[in-house]
Amino acid sequence: MVDALFIGAHPDDYEAFAGGTILRLKNEGKSCGGIILTDGSAGKNNDVNVRKSEAERAAKSLKLDYFEMIGMKDGYLDEIDNLAALIANLIRKYRPKILFTHYFEDKHPDHKAIGESTIAALFLARTKRDDLENEPYNCSNVLMFISDITKIPQSKFLVDITDFLEDKIKVLRLYESQTEVLQPIPLMNKYIAADVLEGRNKAVEVFYPFILTFDEYI
Repeated sequence: MVDALFIGAHPDDYEAFAGGTILRLKNEGKSCGGIILTDGSAGKNNDVNVRKSEAERAAKSLKLDYFEMIGMKDGYLDEIDNLAALIANLIRKYRPKILFTHYFEDKHPDHKAIGESTIAALFLARTKRDDLENEPYNCSNVLMFISDITKIPQSKFLVDITDFLEDKIKVLRLYESQTEVLQPIPLMNKYIAADVLEGRNKAVEVFYPFILTFDEYI
């Protein structure tokens, strides 16, 4: 069992949208796992070896207790029929107290596919099915990444990452092939915080609380 499991579509996804939250959880002594589903071949730099190397370094910097890069074809997750079963198996394998993954209304097709498949996977993970691995598990806490700050849902969950922003920036800089894409992320964290927290130089990460029975983990 892991305290928190982070499932991202591409190398740099959970680091960008929840890297500060991971650092905060690790600082609190929580165990964290990171799963990257694709090989990152459709990104800014499509060298899969570079993307994998960067992801491994980021996992080490975040001090993840578990890390997997599944290596599925980037850009095609919405065409995979068994994506829900794959995610269900990951949920049953790691048995997270809280799951972090993509929002089902994300504009990116891969992100959207994971969000939608996670909804089905949560049900599948609870069932006694012969075609799934490990024992059934009910994950009762799910937070979803919000990647577009212009479309933050009315229902939201904010994590104060002010004390961890600088370390998050260091992690994002490990993705040298994605510098242009990731550079605005810390500014977004500060921009959102300016509306919700008192004082200056604050930073937050925002999530959609798909299921949240309690927030003692954050």
